[in-house]
Amino acid sequence: EIYSEMGSPELALVSAEQLPHLAQSIADKRYEAYALQQIAQVFSDSEGYHGAESMVNQAIKILEDCSRRYHRELFEAYQFLGRTYVRMGDYDRAMNAMFAARRLAQNV
Repeated sequence: EIYSEMGSPELALVSAEQLPHLAQSIADKRYEAYALQQIAQVFSDSEGYHGAESMVNQAIKILEDCSRRYHRELFEAYQFLGRTYVRMGDYDRAMNAMFAARRLAQNV
């Protein structure tokens, strides 16, 4: 985040890309998903929406595989995905992602 705010998205991406490897080394799926979402945020901040989409979809897969232990995190990931699709101009997929987030919120 700091590098992005300083106008250096390349350094932000290099730093963020190290996070999933750290999470994998300590076998923490929640942190791995968080790290992927941080990378997605860096991509989004620099208008790399396809990269953001890819990273957040990886995070969603990890969170879904954790059998609902991370319900809130999954909700937030779907919201981020929806916002990413809006920025891409893909409103149908944005609606689908937001509806997925809404379904999760209703099942709390």
